[in-house]
Amino acid sequence: MLYIKADNIHFKYEEQTETILENIYFHINTNSKIGLIGNNGSGKSTLIKLITKKIKPIVGDIFVKNGLKIGIMNQEIPFRKNETISTF
Repeated sequence: MLYIKADNIHFKYEEQTETILENIYFHINTNSKIGLIGNNGSGKSTLIKLITKKIKPIVGDIFVKNGLKIGIMNQEIPFRKNETISTF
């Protein structure tokens, strides 16, 4: 069963001239085990934002199975002055 499908995804942030993602195609099926690895600035977080519909591609389509729940943990935790990780 197909869970997530990307079809010819292109994305560029309005304030940038460089295209972040282009010609992206993939399928994630039942029981797939995937990893997302890349250099800083290569578009990993952007791809996650596209999959979760936080942003829209310039070109292409992303299909996410109805009812599929996707959990995301922020890369950075906003600490207040004098807080540490042990505060949480």
